[in-house]
Order: sequence, then structure tokens, then C-alpha cells
Amino acid sequence: MLREFEIFAEALPDPLLLVSSDRKVVGSNAAARHFFAGEPFRKDPLRGDFVTLLRDPEAIACVRDVLAGGDRKSARIMLPVPIRLTLELHAAGLPIGDSGATGALVLLRNISDIVESDKVRNDFVANVSHELRSPLTVLSGLIETLQTQARRDSQNWPRLLSIMGSEASRMVRLVDDLLALSRVTAREHQQPTGTVCLQEVLRDTLTALGDMIAKENRTLRIVQPDEDCLVAGDRDELRQVFRNLIENAFKYGRADSEVLVTIEKVERISGSGDSGYAFAVADQGEGIAAEDIPRLTERFYRVDKSRSREKGGTGLGLAIVKHVVKRHRGRLTILSEIGKGSCFAVQIPVRQDHGDYPVSG
Repeated sequence: MLREFEIFAEALPDPLLLVSSDRKVVGSNAAARHFFAGEPFRKDPLRGDFVTLLRDPEAIACVRDVLAGGDRKSARIMLPVPIRLTLELHAAGLPIGDSGATGALVLLRNISDIVESDKVRNDFVANVSHELRSPLTVLSGLIETLQTQARRDSQNWPRLLSIMGSEASRMVRLVDDLLALSRVTAREHQQPTGTVCLQEVLRDTLTALGDMIAKENRTLRIVQPDEDCLVAGDRDELRQVFRNLIENAFKYGRADSEVLVTIEKVERISGSGDSGYAFAVADQGEGIAAEDIPRLTERFYRVDKSRSREKGGTGLGLAIVKHVVKRHRGRLTILSEIGKGSCFAVQIPVRQDHGDYPVSG
């Protein structure tokens, strides 16, 4: 019976265990051995019994009931530490050998990605609803004010209309960022085929941000090579990356400080080994706490929510940057120190055969 089990089980992509009547694991497939060899288990499923292999009361109860002659059992198991896992367990009785003893066939499905995706989607919908509710509430209140007590008080109209315009602009920015995020995530698996000159993208970005830069009390310094820095990319998406990073540096840097923008050659991009170019924006702002840095690219995550909204931020800028960089097969690095400032660096692979492709426009 064990031989037949092994032939059948090896073809399955999900971990499968055969548990004897005394709860010993007497059979496992390749998927199970690979699964339990990794974190957080680091065990050989054939050494020991099921209780010590998967220390979960609900899972143990399912197997115990099946071994006692019960019907098929299913359970959802949560393993919170050290790595959060969500597993579906399905157990069914199975005769073992000629003795008539009943064993349990246990199938495990790792549904952690599905659960996490559902959570991200639900959180995203809740965050969008919250972000839109605030300006809509303000607009509704101001419209009601204009229709009632302020109807004959025309002196207050400019102030009220200015607030309404500001809140409407906030919603437009949010919708624009949502659309941009949706577009880039939908195409994330497709690497751009165009060729882009980073100096041209920087020049276009600075032109578009000219008014904002002039209003902020900061000094802009640019360091870049003389030769064209050509990378495989999408011009519009990279322009958005440049804009988001430079805009943040000017918004959150200290008054009378410097914003440094650099472009330089990278012989080996971290994690890939490809050559490319690094575009970096460094500010002299307040800095970001170490515990906040890993979450900066999460959708709607803000270190200082009130200040971000005051500056017109939607909470999606760095999430867009992350997904654009991922689509370009690049690397985003964030370095920051409290009291000294932050540096956001994007590494993009260079296209060695860029002459065969049209320059993205």
C-alpha cells in the first residue's frame, strides 16, 4: 500500500501525508518533504508523529477523529510565527495494509497568498473609501453652507470656493494615482521594450515641477554624467517615478536645505547582477524611523498622516514607485537617518542593444 501511495502522491503539487493509526507519519510526497524542510518547520515529516510535526490543536483533532472512524474532516490552520502561514487541511480515512487498520490521508494547501491578497484588497477598498469620504464630507458641508446661511453673504464665497477647489483637487489627485497604480500593476509582468534617456526624463520632470520648486525654499543640485544614460524603460512611468521622489524631497525637506539629485552608472544592480544606472534623490529633512522604512511603499501608508495630507499627498506615490521599478526589473533602496534626511535610489538595468529599439516618447 505504501508503494502505491508513493507513486500516486509524488505527482501531487500539494503536501500529502499518510498517518498510521498510532499517528505516526508513514508516508509523504515530495511536496510535503520540501514544505516541511523549510521555515518554520525544518523537519523531516517521516521522523516523529503527526502531533509533533504540526503543532495545531484543530489539525490534531481532525486526524484523531478520522483515525477513530469519523468522516472526512477539514480545518483552516493559522501559524503566526515565525512566518505567518495559513493552511487548509483535509483529512480522510484510508485502510493501511492487510490488517484492516485505518490510517489518515492528510492533504495540506498553503493558501497564505490567497488570504493575504484578500486582506490587501479589503484594506485597499477601505482605505480608498476613507480617503474619498473626507473631501466629499467637506464638499457636502460647504455646498450646504452656500445654499443656506452663506447664500446672501457673498463676502465669504471666495474663501468657501477656495476650500471646495482644494478638496476637489485632492480627489482628482487620488483618482489619478489610483489609475496610475492600476495601470502599472496590470502590466507589472511585462518588462518595457523601449529605451529611455534618464537625463531627458529628469529634464522633463524638472520643467513640470518648476513652479513647485520655485515656491519651496530649497536648493536643487544635480550631478549626472555627460554621456546619455540609456535604460530599458517606459518614459511616462519613469517620469512619474522621478516626479514622485523629487516632489517628496522638496515637500518634506527642511527650509534652506539642499535636494541632491544624482544619476550614475552601476556596474552590478543589487540582486540581479545586471549593469544599469542609479537615479537617487537625497533630502535634508527630518528623516524616517527605521521601523517605518519597510512600510513606506505600502498603499496609503504615511509616517505623518496630517502632514502628508497638508502637503497634498495621497499615500500612493511610493507604492507607484515600487511597482514601476518592479516592472522595469530594477531595485528601490531607501536609506534614512533621523535628523539628517533620506535618500531614495532607483536602479534600472541598461539595455545593451538599445539601438534595436525605438526611444520611448
